[in-house]
Amino acid sequence: MLQFDKPFATIEIEPEKSLLILTWHGFANSDEYREANTVAIQISRQYNLTKWLNNMKEMKAIRQADQEWSVNEWLPLFKSLHIQKWALVIADDMFNQMAMSSMMSKIRPQLTHPVEYFQDLNSARTWIERA
Repeated sequence: MLQFDKPFATIEIEPEKSLLILTWHGFANSDEYREANTVAIQISRQYNLTKWLNNMKEMKAIRQADQEWSVNEWLPLFKSLHIQKWALVIADDMFNQMAMSSMMSKIRPQLTHPVEYFQDLNSARTWIERA
């Protein structure tokens, strides 16, 4: 069920699987990046979703200011959700990979649920749909 559809990102939910899928399309400027991540939190809360799948395969670099926003502003909201599993499909873009690595080194120690990284969407879906 499509919840958010913009040129830079789409958010779909599969309520029967308690799953949110955030798919990035190329580069997102600061406003776009923050909007998609904020809407994803709101949708998760609204539907009480417990699984997240971030598909960053096509995503480009994330600005430093947005990395800091993710850790300082977004993370406390994310932690307030009841997430049980989080799958991340790694971007092909090297600059995105470096940004995610830096952010996740700060985010991951604060999380209590499993977080796994995948090269492709199918592998991520298989893992996240397992009980």
